[in-house]
Amino acid sequence: MVNFGEMANFLNKKILVIGEFPVIHKGYIDFFNKILKKNKSASFYFGFLNGKIAKKIMKLEPDIRKIPIPEVKKVIAVYFPVKKFFLFNKNNYSELIKNVGPKKIVILKGEKSENFAADYLKKYQKIIQYYDIRLRWPSKKVAEFKKEKTHLLKRELNQYKKFMKEAFKEAENSKCWWRQVGAVLVKKRKIILRSFNEMMPFDDECYKIGCIRDEIPPGKFPEICSAAHAEATIIATAAQKGISLKDTTIYVTHFPCPACAKLIAISGIRKLVYSRGSAVFDSQRVMEGRGLEMIKI
Repeated sequence: MVNFGEMANFLNKKILVIGEFPVIHKGYIDFFNKILKKNKSASFYFGFLNGKIAKKIMKLEPDIRKIPIPEVKKVIAVYFPVKKFFLFNKNNYSELIKNVGPKKIVILKGEKSENFAADYLKKYQKIIQYYDIRLRWPSKKVAEFKKEKTHLLKRELNQYKKFMKEAFKEAENSKCWWRQVGAVLVKKRKIILRSFNEMMPFDDECYKIGCIRDEIPPGKFPEICSAAHAEATIIATAAQKGISLKDTTIYVTHFPCPACAKLIAISGIRKLVYSRGSAVFDSQRVMEGRGLEMIKI
């Protein structure tokens, strides 16, 4: 027997999309096409974070790429059938969400929107999904250091793979569009620190001002970059927390740049495990010269 109540509920499925929408790019268009294809009968509502609630989450800086909200609405409406737009502030967001009654809330990844969800939408966690609209270069366009994988016994390889999987999870947090690097530091078979290459001072820095490395060949001048490298962050964090790096193992998704290689070589870290290559000058020689064991899996 057909349950018309359930059918009406399905046909009237409401999806609330929350994001920053500073500028509409290909990542947003791909999202619009994908969610429309999967939810053809849904009603869509869009929520913008206004300045006041964003300031409560983090400090704002001038952003030359930012499009006024009325213009963003016009652009979105061309690609996407939005039933209603909302402007969230700290006083109205709860009531607006309650009035919509969404079956699903989609958070478009960004520092402000993710922090907003973490701070204000805890009771909606069961219906929240995150979508990554960030633009990234295909890995084949980024130069790599080539080396054969290290021959290992199966048991040993499985142990390395377990920790490398965690490093790749960290890499997913990176907003860098060139390369997403993750790292974990292991001591006595336990992860004691985690990190990823993080843009500074804010994680959308390159989207605001452009990437300074666009005109720099891979492997050249690694210090000229908006991102703090994952390996350097782990070493700095260890120093801040008073953690000894002696006889530890660092797992990094990509082979270290020369600057990070030197830090690793003199830090006390005993072993480097990595999965992918990277453009290099003298990284391998530096670490080998300090007796560091290097394993590629």
